[in-house]
Amino acid sequence: MKTKKTKVITDSEKIYQDCVDAVFSLNSLTQDILIPKIFSLPMIYIDKDLLYTNYDKFVKEKATAEKSYQDFLKLIKQKKKQNLLIDDDYVFYNRLDGIMPSFNKAIKEVHFILKHHFEMKKQIEEVTLTQKPNIYPLSFMPTFESMLAGTIASSEGQLDTFIPSLQVRLELDSKTYSRIENVYFSNLELDIVYRDQLKSWKEQKLTKDQKKHIKLLEEMSLYVHQMNADILMSVRMMKSDLMHRTSLMKLYLSALHDDLYLLQTVLTGKIY
Repeated sequence: MKTKKTKVITDSEKIYQDCVDAVFSLNSLTQDILIPKIFSLPMIYIDKDLLYTNYDKFVKEKATAEKSYQDFLKLIKQKKKQNLLIDDDYVFYNRLDGIMPSFNKAIKEVHFILKHHFEMKKQIEEVTLTQKPNIYPLSFMPTFESMLAGTIASSEGQLDTFIPSLQVRLELDSKTYSRIENVYFSNLELDIVYRDQLKSWKEQKLTKDQKKHIKLLEEMSLYVHQMNADILMSVRMMKSDLMHRTSLMKLYLSALHDDLYLLQTVLTGKIY
């Protein structure tokens, strides 16, 4: 009776496979979660838990990928010094050498942009926890609506003025950036006060007309928040050159996708 021959996995093959798995995992995380559910959404619509969880996951998987690649290079170096390299070692080395430059460039930009989102979301959440707004009675509702309408008109005008600066990547000095950031972050703090006020009114016994009025105010408040968050994000994008780095990320990810496809076809035995 013939016994089934078991494939012997070499030391370099195991570390190589660990590195490939880490690269695929990070690419999947970026393409399936980070881009569609975080990078493509306004800050107000990004789920806090999703962002925090995947930030931690990305950092850990990035460290794993980097360590496995360094372990592989270290092993190859040792085997070369001891004259123990075999044909597979050269194959594995060439495969990783072809993909890691694109991978490292892409992941560097993804990490930069993800960290930017993480820090901004965390800052907004910290403000939310520390705010203790004054709560007004229902009779304040008309005044509240006038305040929101005035804020909307002001923010729309400022946003229309600001957009052309983004398109030409206008460079401002650090003090100007700081002043703009302070203004719009203060506006975001005010948005939190608006939402707490509306939440307090909704908990009261309301007439049908009051419910409709509060729903309208909620839509206005959401619009104000979105504009302020977009302006603040745009300022920080200009300050950190994030728009340029986002373009680089897309370019590098496209190159990485092509490299991964080739690597995957080799691993699955479709080409050699």
